[in-house]
Amino acid sequence: MAFDPVIQWARIVAAMNERDWATCEALVADDFNFVVFLGDLYGAIPTVQFDKVGFMRHGRSLAKRGWQHRSKSMAGLGDTAVTTAEETFDDGSSQLEYAVVRFNDQGQAVQMYATSPALPGA
Repeated sequence: MAFDPVIQWARIVAAMNERDWATCEALVADDFNFVVFLGDLYGAIPTVQFDKVGFMRHGRSLAKRGWQHRSKSMAGLGDTAVTTAEETFDDGSSQLEYAVVRFNDQGQAVQMYATSPALPGA
């Protein structure tokens, strides 16, 4: 069966939503690089950058606020997945995101670029 980046991204999202940090860490490469562009899509600037450790720390801090990631649409080609998503929190707030995730030949996320109106918990 050929590698499917959409299925792999869904596995990472499920691990994070279920607070399965060991699985999530295994699915993220040690040389992972994540750049978040804050603001609207046309006026966003690369404001925050995380390595694997920072990404995992940020995920754990969001979990304390009841964070859940819900993919709205996903598409994949080769080693790359593109997704739109909604993040929700226990306080009833939510925000929409757009992300591009690239995987290495071991199926681990190695690069991620996302737009977000705000970066809660940062």
